Amino acid sequence: MSRASASRLAWLAGLWAVAWVGCTTEGPPVRPAPVGSARVVYVLPRNLPADTLVRVSSTATSAGVSYRTELQGSGPVRQGWLRELPVGRYDIRAGAFDALGTSRFETQEVSVELAPQGTALIVLGVKDTSAQAEEESAWLQAVIASAGAVLPGDTVSLRAVASDPTSQDALSYEWQAQAGTFDDASAEAPVWKAPTEEGSWTVSLVVRDSRGTATSLSFPVEVSGVRALSGNGSVMLNRWPQLGELSAQPQDEVVVGAPVTVAASGKDADGDALTYQWTAECEGSLVDGSSATALFTPSAVPSEATCNNCQLRVRIQDQHGGSTSYGLGLCVRERRPPTVLATSATEVNAIPGEVLRFSVSAVDPAGGPLTFTWSASTGLVDAPVLAGGTSEVAWTSLSCIPAGGMPTLRATVTNLAGLSVDVPFTVNWNGPTCGHAPCVAELARDLVTFRDNCTTDTPVFIPDGFTLQGEGHTLSAVDPAGGSFVGAILRNRGTTAHVRGLKLEARGLVKSGACDVGEDRLRGILLLGASGSVVDSEVSGIHRNQAVDGNPEGTPRGCQEGHAIEVRNPAAAERRAVEVLRNRVSGHQKVGIVIIGDVDATVVDNEVRGEGPVSHIARNGVQLSNGATGRVAGNDISGHSYTGNDLGTGILVAGGAYYGLELCRDITIEGNTLTDNDIGIYLSQAEADGSGPATSTRLRVVDNVLSKGTVTNGFPFQAAISDLGGGNLISSNVITGTGYDPETQPGATFDVDVVAGDAAQVMFLTPTRTVAAGACSGRVLVQSQDVKGNLVKPTLATFTLTASGEAAAGLDFYATPDCSGPVLSTVELSTPQAETAFYFKAPSQPGAVTLTVSNGSLTSSQEQTVRAP
Repeated sequence: MSRASASRLAWLAGLWAVAWVGCTTEGPPVRPAPVGSARVVYVLPRNLPADTLVRVSSTATSAGVSYRTELQGSGPVRQGWLRELPVGRYDIRAGAFDALGTSRFETQEVSVELAPQGTALIVLGVKDTSAQAEEESAWLQAVIASAGAVLPGDTVSLRAVASDPTSQDALSYEWQAQAGTFDDASAEAPVWKAPTEEGSWTVSLVVRDSRGTATSLSFPVEVSGVRALSGNGSVMLNRWPQLGELSAQPQDEVVVGAPVTVAASGKDADGDALTYQWTAECEGSLVDGSSATALFTPSAVPSEATCNNCQLRVRIQDQHGGSTSYGLGLCVRERRPPTVLATSATEVNAIPGEVLRFSVSAVDPAGGPLTFTWSASTGLVDAPVLAGGTSEVAWTSLSCIPAGGMPTLRATVTNLAGLSVDVPFTVNWNGPTCGHAPCVAELARDLVTFRDNCTTDTPVFIPDGFTLQGEGHTLSAVDPAGGSFVGAILRNRGTTAHVRGLKLEARGLVKSGACDVGEDRLRGILLLGASGSVVDSEVSGIHRNQAVDGNPEGTPRGCQEGHAIEVRNPAAAERRAVEVLRNRVSGHQKVGIVIIGDVDATVVDNEVRGEGPVSHIARNGVQLSNGATGRVAGNDISGHSYTGNDLGTGILVAGGAYYGLELCRDITIEGNTLTDNDIGIYLSQAEADGSGPATSTRLRVVDNVLSKGTVTNGFPFQAAISDLGGGNLISSNVITGTGYDPETQPGATFDVDVVAGDAAQVMFLTPTRTVAAGACSGRVLVQSQDVKGNLVKPTLATFTLTASGEAAAGLDFYATPDCSGPVLSTVELSTPQAETAFYFKAPSQPGAVTLTVSNGSLTSSQEQTVRAP
C-alpha cells in the first residue's frame, strides 16, 4: 500500500471514530464547520535598512469579521499564518509600521477564496507610502496560489494581481517553474500541474508593461505525499533595472571611422549593483563594451542610408537575474570632408599696422562639429573667433615682411573624421621688406605683446585701437643696409594707440647731408592725430650722428629732430587726449617729451635726462606748443643745457603768432623737480611783435623745485622761470643754486624773469577760509601783479596787514604755520615771485573778518570767517 493510500485510510478511520463516539440516540451527529488556512508572505524592498520597521501585520476580512496576524522575520521577507478560518472569500491586506506607528509600506486589498481543509499561499508585494517614492516598474501587488503544498500530480490555481503605476498599459505575464506544466504560461491566472516527483519547486512570474519595465516574483510550492506546507523556502520580489539616461557624444550622427562615446545610466529600485553589456547591430568596433560608457567606431555604412541605420543596444542587469535592454540609434554616414560655404576678407591690400580680417564659413556633411585652424606665412594672426560655422581671424604686420613673396594666410577646416579642407588667402603687401627678422609678437584682440627683443630698420606701427605691450623687451632701431633710418621708430596707425612697458632705443644711427624734415624726422614714439598713452616705458638714444669719412660713428648732429616721445595733433583737428606716465627718457637729440597741437596731455611722473651741457644742440626736456593744454606734474627733468647761442629748457611752453603757432592755454605745471637746465620753466609765448600774449593764457606754475649749480650757457641767459608775460600764475616755487642767482651774473642769471608792467594790484592767491575761533589759519598767500596778472615786484615792497569786521578784535598775524613767534604787522613782496605768505590766529569770538594788505597805493582785501569752536 502506498504512503498516500495509508494516510487517507488513517484519516477515514479517525473520522469514523469521532463519528461513532459522538453518536447518540438523541439526533444525527454534529459535524464541525469547514475551515481553511493560508500562509501570508509579505515582501519588502531589499535595500530597506534593518531597523526601519518594528511591526508588520496582515488582516483578513470576510462578512465584516476581521482576523489579524503578526508577520515575523528579519529580512525583506516577513511571513505568518491565517489558520482555521471559516471557508469563504476574504479580503487580504497588510501593512508595515515604523517606531512612531507610521505606515511605511502597504498592499492593495486582494481577494482570496479559502477552500475547506486547504492552505493557500498569498505573496504580497509592497507599495511605499512616502511622498518621495516613485513607482516606475509594473507593480506586482500579489500572487495567490490555491495551495502552497499539493500531492504529486495535483494542480494549483495561480492568480497574479498587478497594475501599471504611470498608465493603464496592458501587462504581459510570463510564468515559469522548475518542474510541472502550465495550462497557459502567459495568462494572468493559469493552472500549474505539479510534477510527480516530490520536492519544493520554485515557481516564478515576470510581469512587464509596454515600456519594458518589469517585476519578477519567485516562491516555492511544496509537492509531497502529505500535502503539508512547512512555510520554508525562499521568496524574492525583484524590480528589474530601468534606464536613467542613454546618450551619444558628441552627437548621434557619426561618420565611418569617427569614434562616438555612448553612455547609459541605469537605476534600480531595490538598490542592486548593475552591470552593462553593449552590442552593435552594424559593423564597427566596441571598446569597454561591458561598462556603462563605451566607445564605438563604425567601420562601414549600413545598407540602410537613412538615420538610425545603426542600432547599439545596452543590456542593464542586476544581480538577481533582472535585465532590461535598450536601443540607441546612430546615423552612420560616409567620410566626407567639410564643405566651404563662403569666404570673405575686409581688404587684401595692406600697409604696416593695418589690421585685415578674414573669415571662412563651412559645414560638415555629417552634421558634426568643425575645428578651424589658421596660419600665416608672416605677420601676426589673432586667435580666431568662432560663431556657428564661421571662423574669423585678424591679421597684421607691424612693420615689414621678408623678401621673396606676398603674405599668405591659410584656414584649415577639419571634421571629426579627420578630413580637412584648406582655404588660402593672399595679401597684397604695400609696405617695406625686412632687413631684419620681424618682431616676435602675439596679436590678441586689441593687444600686441612682444615676446622677445626686436631689431628693425623701418618704422613699427601700432594697429588702430591696440595696445602694444612691451613686457620689458627692447625695440631697437638700426640703419638699413646702405641707407639711414627714416621717420618714427614706433608710431600709431589710426586714432587710438597705447604703449606699455616697452624699452625703445636708436642704436648707432648715422646720416650725412641735409637734415630730415616732416615725416622723415627721427622720433622714438610718435602718436600722430591719436588719443592714447605711453606708460612705464624707457626711451633712450634717439639721436643721429653725422657720418664723416673715416669715422663710421660720426659726430653729433644738430638737426631739429630726435624726439623721444612725440604727441602731435594738427590744430583745428578733433581734440585728442594723451597720457604720458612714469616713463624714463634719456639721450634724445632735441626733446624728451613733446606735445604739439590740439592735445589735452597728462605728463606725470616721468624722468627726463638731457645729459648736458652740450655744444651741438639746445635740448628741451618737456615741451608743449601750438595749442596744447593739460597738466605737467611730478616729473624729474635734468641736464638740458647748451653752450652755444641758444637755450636748453627743462619745460618749454611755446606758442603765439611770433612763432607761427597757436597759443597754449590752461596748462598746470606743478610739483616737478628741474635740475641743471638752462631755463627750468620757459613760458615762451608771444604776439607777432614779440610782446606777451594780449590776453591771459592762464598757465599755472606752482610748487616746483628748480636748481642749477653753475653757469654753463654762453648766450648768456639762465633762469629758473622765464615768462614773456602771459598773465600766468607763478607761485610757491622753490629756487636754489648759483646758476639761478641774480647776483652770480647780473643781467644773465635770473631766478624768476617775467616781462611785466608796473605793479598795479596785490592779489590774494589762496581762497577765503573758515577758521575755528582760537585756531591758527591755513596759509594766506598774496602776490604783487601788473594789470594783466603778471607777477612784478612793487616799488614799495612793504605792505601792512590789518583786520576789520565783527571778528577782528584780537586777531593777530604770524609768519609760522602754528601761529608762534612774533606778531606780524607788515609783510614784504620783494621776493623773486613777488609774494609772501602769512597766517592769522582767529579771535575767540565768531563772525566775519576782512583781511587787508596795503602799501598805500596798492590795496587788496579778502573776507574770512571765524566759526565757533
